[in-house]
Amino acid sequence: MSTKVVSKLAAFFDHLLDLLGALAGTFIVLMMLVVSTHVIGRYIFHRPIAWVIEFSEYALLYIVLLGSAWLLKSEGHVTVDILINRLTPKGQSLLNFVTSILGIMACLILVWYGSQTTWDLFQRGIMLQEVVMMPKFVILGVIPVGGFLLLIQFLRRAGKYLKSWRLLRNTEQKL
Repeated sequence: MSTKVVSKLAAFFDHLLDLLGALAGTFIVLMMLVVSTHVIGRYIFHRPIAWVIEFSEYALLYIVLLGSAWLLKSEGHVTVDILINRLTPKGQSLLNFVTSILGIMACLILVWYGSQTTWDLFQRGIMLQEVVMMPKFVILGVIPVGGFLLLIQFLRRAGKYLKSWRLLRNTEQKL
């Protein structure tokens, strides 16, 4: 694959992650507004909104799974700085590469089992038996999708840190 095609794919993927990160942020704002409206309706007007709890549960799932790859792209996930800061830049690159490989393995499991479960729910036509009736695969389908996006971002991250580690190793050998 040519460098131009790879850079266009990377730019498209970055744009997609930015859009999904914005969508996750929108879900946070919607959740805040809906819960606030529910509280006002419940305590002032004695008329709560029946579907608020369900919406909040589903929104939390979508926020995490649609926003996690975007967060990883910006290195926003929690890190143990006390350990990382004590390492050399070469050691930091190696540790980040190893954690990316572990993330890839976790995402492969998430995508595999999430896809299996979502497909099974779709085939059997399982419905959620709550206030809002809907197919369960619609809610859980975000798991393999978000896991796949996170898998791609972990692959990109692993490549970046492997390249950095090799560059630092070669620089040390020349000195």
